[in-house]
Amino acid sequence: MATTVQLVQEEGDEGIALRTSAAGRESGKSWKSTRAATRRTQMPKSLKSKSWEARVAQRSEEDAVKKLARELQEEKQADKDRKRQITQDRRKAKEEKLRLESMAAKLSAKKIARMKKRAGRSKKVKG
Repeated sequence: MATTVQLVQEEGDEGIALRTSAAGRESGKSWKSTRAATRRTQMPKSLKSKSWEARVAQRSEEDAVKKLARELQEEKQADKDRKRQITQDRRKAKEEKLRLESMAAKLSAKKIARMKKRAGRSKKVKG
């Protein structure tokens, strides 16, 4: 039961044909596509008009678009991983540097303590 809605212009009788819908009303959801039968054998003849070659061409075009999108996504992910790895390497280098500095400070403190102890043993420094 498809109906055509026409708007009457003020200047004349000519109407503007709008998009038809099944019940004479239109869904406001623009992202919803028209439904069709899942199996091709159950489709009405008006929807079966596409040839096999046209369907293969459309499928290959969709596959190419999906492949391109996948490549872009992989490239983006690789860039994120690379940046994350650089950050981790910097963090590890910083931690290692701090560890070596603290170790050097400990060693120098121990060495100074040993020297003071030895200096205290000598009779000249003892006081």
